[in-house]
Amino acid sequence: MENTKKIKKIKRLKFMILISIFLLVIMFFAPINFITSPKNLTLALIFIAVLFLVIIEIISLSEKGGFLIEILDVLAVVFPFYLCYLIVTCFFLFIARINGASMEPNFHDNELILVNRFNVSYERFDVVFVNVSKERTSYYRDDSFLKRIVGLPGEIIEYKDDKLYVNGVVVPEPFENGITNSFNFGDVCKIKETSCQVIPEDYYFVLGDNRENSTDSRIIGLVHKNDLFGKIIYVY
Repeated sequence: MENTKKIKKIKRLKFMILISIFLLVIMFFAPINFITSPKNLTLALIFIAVLFLVIIEIISLSEKGGFLIEILDVLAVVFPFYLCYLIVTCFFLFIARINGASMEPNFHDNELILVNRFNVSYERFDVVFVNVSKERTSYYRDDSFLKRIVGLPGEIIEYKDDKLYVNGVVVPEPFENGITNSFNFGDVCKIKETSCQVIPEDYYFVLGDNRENSTDSRIIGLVHKNDLFGKIIYVY
């Protein structure tokens, strides 16, 4: 009897480990658009609740239900862990992988970044994770970018002779970047193809550090604060 119980415990532990690894793999490779969306979190909660109800119903219809009860025991441990991960990534912290060279030489392709989402206030030159919305920008599709905030609400941003001008005053950029071609504010201040006089409230002007190879506010237009999904606090 004791050996049988030990074998069952070992099998259950192996099963839990396999499911945990499977969920971790899914979470690591899940699109950032999914893990940063409260809507998707709600859908995940509903799915898990329905799954539990189905399993419980199957057990109630089973005469013995031994193996199914073991599965339910495992899921009762694994899924709360998964839910905690979803809650943390949607509202507090999440890990993302940099895709592309638009932030070189300061950030590199395939580097992992830790993004803070909790109680964030944005300042000039903060590096932020941008979840681009085609509904609020001039970009043709939803996408995710790593960019640097250059312009704040109420400001006029221009570049002349590779220098940043904020409201007509030169502002040094304390980081390495490529050559920034000159442009007037009127050429880039746009929200869904609508021009503006200054950066409106709740909007930001973002650029990639690799100025010669970056899809940023010069193309996608201004970014709304609701599309800023946190500030980078660590790179590894």
